[in-house]
Amino acid sequence: MRQSKKVLSLLLILSLALSVLALPVLADLPPEPTPTAIFTATGYDTATLTYLEADMKFRINGGEWMNIAGPNHYLNGLSGDVGAIEIYKPGDGVTTTDSEAQTIKFSRFAAPVGLGSTNCTTPANNDGTLTGLTANWHEYKESGAADWTTATADTVTGLSPGTYYVRQPARNTVLASDNVSLPIFAFVDPLPLYNIIAGANGKWVSGAATGLSVTCDGPCDEFLSLYIDGNPAPIAIENYTVTDGSTIITLKPEYLQTLSAGVHTLRMAFLEGYAEATFTILSKANTTGRRNPQTGVESMGMTGFEMLSALSAAAVIFAGKRRKTDK
Repeated sequence: MRQSKKVLSLLLILSLALSVLALPVLADLPPEPTPTAIFTATGYDTATLTYLEADMKFRINGGEWMNIAGPNHYLNGLSGDVGAIEIYKPGDGVTTTDSEAQTIKFSRFAAPVGLGSTNCTTPANNDGTLTGLTANWHEYKESGAADWTTATADTVTGLSPGTYYVRQPARNTVLASDNVSLPIFAFVDPLPLYNIIAGANGKWVSGAATGLSVTCDGPCDEFLSLYIDGNPAPIAIENYTVTDGSTIITLKPEYLQTLSAGVHTLRMAFLEGYAEATFTILSKANTTGRRNPQTGVESMGMTGFEMLSALSAAAVIFAGKRRKTDK
């Protein structure tokens, strides 16, 4: 019995000794080589890791460690303007220990600035443009399209109506920028312009009893409203009359009296077009001729003094001629 206990004690001592001897050996195991993976940004939130080994592990922005399945690993859902990926190779615990972690930093391009667009200008709807791009640097696509197109010039031409996106594409360790949305609108036929056939550049003297008339060749039954001086609100119907033949607009003197002296614009709006004219309000102090207060029309009438002077001159001339005749 005593001999058995001695054997057990010796075996225990031997096991402890071997364990102690093994400790320096494990501590001296070499680490696995540090990975030399390459991060290549491929889109807004996607990238590819290459030059990997199947048993490597990685994590993003200090998150959970994840397994790598092969020499290439595809990343998606990357977020934020900056970030970092760590990669290491685990040791086998017998001949190697874990490698040092490789750290790869990534970022995101800023969205392009200074971009613009122009709308289509013909019924073909094929001459819209995107402007302000940088050739061979920015890329664009129409909303709903699968693929991006690299801009080959600062202005992209020949585009149809739609919403277009422009961005700075991904390069190296920099993710693609946010999209800049640019609309291109379809061509719209301009409204037809009717002609002013009477009353263009008319004048009205402040205080005249009659109004000011302007006639255009637009259809009277399609007349909608009247605008003065570009005001977005039409003037009230009680301030003018509309007469057929083609369309005769007469501004009432009560309304004209509210306008300042000077040149004004008048716009007649029709169902499918418009007509424009200018007219001038003259103050009484600015009139050089005489105006009939009932018509507002300039005349060349004389004052009483002017008429008396003219009659006196005529009388002198007549008397002179008569004396010559009497001789």
